[in-house]
Amino acid sequence: LDLLKRYHGVAQGVMTIDPLYSIEWAYLPHFYENFYVFKYATSIAAAQEFAQRILANAPGAREAYLKMLSSGSSADPYELVKAAGVDLATPQPY
Repeated sequence: LDLLKRYHGVAQGVMTIDPLYSIEWAYLPHFYENFYVFKYATSIAAAQEFAQRILANAPGAREAYLKMLSSGSSADPYELVKAAGVDLATPQPY
């Protein structure tokens, strides 16, 4: 709540902030359900790993990446990425 008040200028009289906003995060379930925000971080890590492999002309890297993309939602995303050569359960992509 203090952060919101400072950000929106409560002390300067710009506006007032209702105390109920101290729990506004609870109204945004994607912050805490189904690892939503975590999925962004892991997808960026995977993309970086794919890009590095392709730019380094690693044998089969481009083909594996395109095959993964063409698989659509035919399997769990983790399994598709792993089959393309990037195992997000290991330290390597991070």
